[in-house]
Amino acid sequence: MTDLDHWRQLRNYYRFMRGEEALEQAAEGPNADDTGVPRPDASWLAAPPVVEPDAVTLWTALGLKRYVESGLLAWHISRVGGQIDSWVVFSAIKVYGQNEHQVFCPPDQIRVIRRLPVPDLLRSLGLSGMA
Repeated sequence: MTDLDHWRQLRNYYRFMRGEEALEQAAEGPNADDTGVPRPDASWLAAPPVVEPDAVTLWTALGLKRYVESGLLAWHISRVGGQIDSWVVFSAIKVYGQNEHQVFCPPDQIRVIRRLPVPDLLRSLGLSGMA
């Protein structure tokens, strides 16, 4: 089994939060580009399918790996203040849509099975750091 096959077989999904707000949303507020640091290329992210307005976006294991390696996670973290929590989520009952990097589901389908600091999550998954 290749590393890529292993990442695809994992059934957990991942979400990064600052308080009650998703990290990606918190990082893209009105002052997101004040530092002058360019945003890493995110062209690898496909446009999400048409989903319900309440959809919650979760990273698949493969998406998380790409999110970290592309530098996008580090870029998002650099733009927000406060504590960033990682959630390990199991959500498989109902989804609105998905691709290889993300799953879009109703908020009531999220069951957080573990919360841990971002570095601990990355280490546990064999991701040595943020690009």
